[in-house]
Amino acid sequence: LAVQLAGAMLRSHGVQATIHGSTASLPPDYYDRVICTEVIEHTTTPGNLLLDFARVLKPGGRLVVTTPIRLTEVPEDPNHVHEWFPGEFARLFETGIWRVIAHEQVVPAAAPEVYFWRPIIFARIPVFRLLCNLLSIGAGVNAMSWLRMRPRLFMMQIVIAEKGAR
Repeated sequence: LAVQLAGAMLRSHGVQATIHGSTASLPPDYYDRVICTEVIEHTTTPGNLLLDFARVLKPGGRLVVTTPIRLTEVPEDPNHVHEWFPGEFARLFETGIWRVIAHEQVVPAAAPEVYFWRPIIFARIPVFRLLCNLLSIGAGVNAMSWLRMRPRLFMMQIVIAEKGAR
């Protein structure tokens, strides 16, 4: 159902995409892009998943993978089989198949707390969230970029990698 809903949402925005829950039936060397968000941490064999993505991508095709950054010895989410520190996650791509274009840490750890903060004096309205959204819509700017704070702790990481020629 989630795959069908995601496809419908993308089509409603005019995005042409093929969405699959498995790569098994997909043709080799066919796709320009593969996007895998918040999935790899749930797999028992993440290296095999990356090999599957390499199989279906054309040479020069790009892979985008997001996953939480490991913050504790045991994953906080019991559904996560793996979580990686950034260096550990980068090593998954050192197989000779991938050329890492970018590996970034995103979503400062404090951001969700601030974004969804609901002070009692404002009747539990998410004040900072509303302010950010109003500035984004009204002024066309990212209000979060105005903060002078340079976070040191992040919750998510993203890798963009390119498949090399065989």
